[in-house]
Amino acid sequence: MATNMSVNKAASGAHGVIDRAASASTSAADEAARMVKPAIDRTTQVAHQAVDKAAGVAVPTVEWLSARADSLQIAGGKVAEGGRTAIRDRPWQALGAALAIGVLLGRILR
Repeated sequence: MATNMSVNKAASGAHGVIDRAASASTSAADEAARMVKPAIDRTTQVAHQAVDKAAGVAVPTVEWLSARADSLQIAGGKVAEGGRTAIRDRPWQALGAALAIGVLLGRILR
């Protein structure tokens, strides 16, 4: 019977210690969350501002490119057709020019 009371007393003491530790850790976690929340809010606000600023720059650029896509595509086609015509009309000169450009770039990139 004395042993049973000792075990109960020890269990009760351990239970109290565990309850106090749990309460202290809960309080510490709540305090940490309270302290970190403003920093998280500021970080979120800065991230939103950065995204808004990037979108503000990107949208006009995309609109500009979209508006000029047709003219850029036509100009690219004209350049390509001009190159084809020049090569068809003067194939040996085109080959010599390509060789000279290749040698020049090879020396520059060494």
